[in-house]
Order: sequence, then C-alpha cells, then structure tokens
Amino acid sequence: MCEPSNTGEVNKGASMACALRKLAVLAATTFLFVALACAQSPTFHSDYQRTGRSQDAGPIGPHLLWTFQADGSIAASPVVSPDGTIYLASTDGHLYALTLDGSRKWEFAAGESLFATPSLDSGGRLYFGDLDGWFYCLSSDGVLQWKYQLPGGTDRRILGSPAITPDGSSYVTAWSNELYSFGPEGNLRWRAPLNGLPSSAPALDGEGNVYLACLDLENPSALAIQRFSASSPTPDWTFQEALGSSSNRIISAPAIDTGRNRLYIGVCAGSGGRLIALNLATRQVVFRKSFSKGVLSSPAIRQDGTILVGCLDGRLYALDPQQGTERWVFQTDAPYIFGSPSIDRIGNCFIGDSDGTVYAISSSGQRLWTVQANSNIESAPVIHAGRLYVTLFDSRLLTLGDEETRTRMHDRTRRRRQPR
Repeated sequence: MCEPSNTGEVNKGASMACALRKLAVLAATTFLFVALACAQSPTFHSDYQRTGRSQDAGPIGPHLLWTFQADGSIAASPVVSPDGTIYLASTDGHLYALTLDGSRKWEFAAGESLFATPSLDSGGRLYFGDLDGWFYCLSSDGVLQWKYQLPGGTDRRILGSPAITPDGSSYVTAWSNELYSFGPEGNLRWRAPLNGLPSSAPALDGEGNVYLACLDLENPSALAIQRFSASSPTPDWTFQEALGSSSNRIISAPAIDTGRNRLYIGVCAGSGGRLIALNLATRQVVFRKSFSKGVLSSPAIRQDGTILVGCLDGRLYALDPQQGTERWVFQTDAPYIFGSPSIDRIGNCFIGDSDGTVYAISSSGQRLWTVQANSNIESAPVIHAGRLYVTLFDSRLLTLGDEETRTRMHDRTRRRRQPR
C-alpha cells in the first residue's frame, strides 16, 4: 500500500500506480528540471523557474471564445495540461476541470478556500493546497490520490503554488513559517523552518534546488531569500536585503534565469518598490532597481534576458539584465498592476491591470490590443495553443483567441447540434 503517514490519507486503488512511480524514480539517472513537464503551463508563471515564458504564441486578435463562471472569486492562474484541459482553483473551495470549449469535466471539493495556482507533474497529477493547510494530490480525472494536513502552528494557510520535480516530489509552503518536502507517494520527507511568512510560490533551479523569498520575522525591515537542496531541511544559504523600512510586503515569486544563473524578486519596501537581481553563484547583488510604488508582480524573463515586471504605479517595466536600466516602460490605463506579466514564444507580453483591462504588448513595448474585462486581475494570464486564459476576481475565466479559432469552435458546436 502507498501510505503517506499516520496523518495523511491515501486512495488504496492507487497502490499499483505508486509502485510503478517508484520504479520510474529508480530508473531515473538525472533530473530534467527545466524541461519538467510536457504540459505547456503546468504551474504558476508557466514553469517551475517561474519565468512567465511560454513555448506557445499568444492570440493576435482579442476575440472572446468563451467565459466560465465559478462560484467564488479567483485569485489564482489556471494551469493547462497537454490535452488542453484547464484546471482552475477558486475561493469557493472547488478545483474545476474544463474542456477546450469551456464545458465542465469535473470538480473537486476541498475543505477550505483555494487561493493558490495548482501545479501539474509530468504524469498529469494535480497538486494544490487550501487555507486550512490540507495539501492534495489528484489524478487527471479528479480522483483523490492522497491528502495531507500540514503540521505546525494554527495558521497553515497555503498561498503559494507548489513546486514539483520530475520524479513527482513536491514542495509547498504555509503560514506556519515552514517549507514542506513530500515524496511522490505523499510521504512527508522533511519540514524546514523559514525566516518569515511565505506568501509566494517556491522556485526550482536547473539542479533541483528550492528557492523561497519572505520578509524576515526577526528583522521586519529585511527581505530573506533562502536556498534548500532536495535532501535536507537545513538551508544551503540565506541572503538578506535591507529594505530601509519596517512597512514591507512581498507576494512576488522569485524568477530564475538558469542561463545567467540569476534570481529576480520584487518587493514593496515602504511606500516604494524594488526589484533585486541576485547572482546565485556568488550570492552578490547584480543590481537593484527602485520604483516610486510597490511591486506585487512576479517578474517574467524573456528569452534574451529582459526582465518584465508590473508596478503599483500602473506601469510595466522592461529592464536590461546587466544593469537593470529601463529598455522601455508601458503605461496602462489603470492606477495599479497587481498581477504578473506572461510572455509568449515571439516575445509579446500579456498582462492585466486593476481596472480589468487585458493588454497585449509587443517585444518593443508597443500596445497591440486591449480587452476590457471590468474586474480586477490579480493573476498572470496563461498562454496555450494560441489562446489566452485570464482569471478575474469577480469569479470569471475569460478565454481569448484569434478569429480563426473562434470560427472553428463555432463550426464544431454547430455540427454537434445538427440532427443525425
């Protein structure tokens, strides 16, 4: 039997699958972390390095294909499997699985609200956590494989998307101030105390090391970045950045450029904001970019190294990776950007603002098109097969695509409705 622990639960019917996964783990000789999953968007911000960069091209024209209405608000991004199934977490406590045309395939009821983006492993299993500290693993058809209630403290809310390795191991953080490492069968391998409250997703580098960013509880005026290896709950190192204020906030996920061995993180520091570029080999700051307002957005990294980050001044900044100088600045029509940018295969960027406008922006910073969604956007848009999926805090998921895609969908729907 595949037993997670004396505090977890497991579906007995998953025993054979667990045994097969064990054999797969034993046969693996290397970890292919950068090319982890065949899903185009398996987790928050496209991949487990949190680059926000998609392998697909986004839509050229802003045509609404369909809308899905959840029963609760949506603060998380959807994820998309290789077959195009869309998985969506809502504050109503449900995880929804949708078809390409927006029909509901199934839904799973968790015990509490879901605020974080779910994650997919390379076998199609889903991982997500709720506000009561339960960590779930489902099969692609919505069957519970295992669940585990995180130990430690009374506040165990999970607000960050889990990180999944190629062998099915998973990492998740909670407001118990801890990082938890799970094996593929749901066994808790270790738990590590953190320097502060983690409100963002952990990131993985190309060697499987785990990176977290949080505000230091012992020194509220400092940002702490910690690195953990897969084998130990003791951090390899901790980097601290003085923020010059005790009134700070961070929900930005770290983004890792594996080619340049860099980590980028955004933070609200007092009334302003900061983007920090850290050399992971030397643990030295490459540059600091200051902003007049705070940064809640997670940075995205283009193929050429350009960093894109949204700011609470309503602007999207494109920064040079060497010195952090501005390559261009795009002004939205709203006072704030809460969400994170996403980049498609050809370098176009997609982002939403606090007034509910979705923007497509060229690689040179020019406006390509906009769509008015009329609700705050706090997530990152998801790019998949020429489509753009955008979640809204008023409980909607919008699916945008080109006119050709809309015509094909209309033709398929019409054929299905014809008498046979």
